[in-house]
Amino acid sequence: MISSMGLNMNMFEYMEKDPTFNMATNKGMVGFSTIIMKKILEIYKGFEGLPSLVDVGAGGTGGCLNMIVSEYPSIKAINFDLPHVVQTAPTYPGIPTRQ
Repeated sequence: MISSMGLNMNMFEYMEKDPTFNMATNKGMVGFSTIIMKKILEIYKGFEGLPSLVDVGAGGTGGCLNMIVSEYPSIKAINFDLPHVVQTAPTYPGIPTRQ
């Protein structure tokens, strides 16, 4: 809960109400997750042969899913997230976005 600011909502509810905070949070998550996903893709081979993958949002905008599909183009992927995330998420070739 974001109660220190007098708000009685969780971070994701607040992100929906404040587009500036939403964009800043998503940019921060993209930067962090890109570094981690690059290393995962170097080491982890569990995506090989996988027919499909769904990114069920927990923050971010589908960047990791895009990195995975770029490495494994045979994977059929869907980016599924909250409406305020989908509205500002970039589009990626071959990855539909759902809310």
